[in-house]
Amino acid sequence: EQYLADSQLLSKTIMQTAPIGLFLANSAGKCTYVNAYWAHASGLPGSKARGDGWQRILHSEDCQNVLQKWSALVNHATPYAGVQFRYLQADGTETWVQASATPLCGVDDKITGFLRVEQDITERIQNEKIIEILAEDKTGKPEEILKQIQTVLPEAILPKDFDYADYHNRSAKIYNATLSLKAVLAEYSAFNYENDVKFFLNCNL
Repeated sequence: EQYLADSQLLSKTIMQTAPIGLFLANSAGKCTYVNAYWAHASGLPGSKARGDGWQRILHSEDCQNVLQKWSALVNHATPYAGVQFRYLQADGTETWVQASATPLCGVDDKITGFLRVEQDITERIQNEKIIEILAEDKTGKPEEILKQIQTVLPEAILPKDFDYADYHNRSAKIYNATLSLKAVLAEYSAFNYENDVKFFLNCNL
């Protein structure tokens, strides 16, 4: 009994102090627990996240997609990985997260709940948008660039030694490389082993 109690305490401590958002739900997909990191990143206390409470802070533009994918996991065990969406806090702050989830099964392999892991990717998304702004700018005017950047990062300022040509060229290279990588990943994601591999194996090259 002491071993069980110690194990439960250890598990609870690890979940509560983990440097990533943890979201537990019951077999019906209703939230039963979120850790401190999740509550801080989303701006919603754990007590208000329970049940369907967490859905209230989903960004309106992402809500439908998130709920459809969550329902597909809960009802049909559809894989749920790399889902990106935003939480909208009461003060207007947007938090971008990337989430993956998996069913939790009991000894009889019956699904007893779900664990969703969420990584705060807000800074990454902001950086990507700023790089896109710098790469696609046609004005050549630092003050106009700053206005656009401040729509992403209101407190942003340009460095005193800001070299427009240098920042524009480097950002363009990064941005184009990112687009190429996303295209490759999209092709990889669309690759179907059963159909594509068998097709190549059956070809007489």
